[in-house]
Amino acid sequence: MRTRNDKKKVSILKAAGKVFPKKGFHKTLMDDVAREAKIGKGTIYRYFSHKEDLFFSILENAMDELYSRLMAVRKKQDPPENKVEKMIEALADFVIENRTLMNLVHEIESKEIMKRVKKVKAHNQKVIQVLADELKNGAREGKFKRGDYKLWAGMMAMASRGAFHSQTTISKGKNIKNITDLFFYGIAKS
Repeated sequence: MRTRNDKKKVSILKAAGKVFPKKGFHKTLMDDVAREAKIGKGTIYRYFSHKEDLFFSILENAMDELYSRLMAVRKKQDPPENKVEKMIEALADFVIENRTLMNLVHEIESKEIMKRVKKVKAHNQKVIQVLADELKNGAREGKFKRGDYKLWAGMMAMASRGAFHSQTTISKGKNIKNITDLFFYGIAKS
């Protein structure tokens, strides 16, 4: 059960998630976030020590949600290839929903970025490990060949990011199919 403080923190994160993409990192003021959240600016500082803390908390929260979604897919009783496709879809949704925020990371020049980038990389490794574990599971079931599952999972994650990071005229479903076809069947003629 969420406490009142948890709800307030989530409200601040949602408000900041709207303001940062509109205004950019440098032009966003805590006053802007407070106005969007309909709270006083001082309330934000109860939860976040500075603007960088708030910004990275949004990304980390989104990555936690992605990880939870991937774990839910892993627990299903679907064939491994279906699970991998659903995981790529989850990665696509994450990139689409957070592409503007991810672009703003480059605007941050403080020491805070170095501390927080380590956390973001740790989140990335958790996500890649879930996908790698499913690839390994698929190999055990004879669906995929054996190999460097973590490398392949990282490549799938990067392919998803690349395919969905910039605006594209190709539908999400078609992009997901292109990525899964590439990894499941390759590009060489048989």
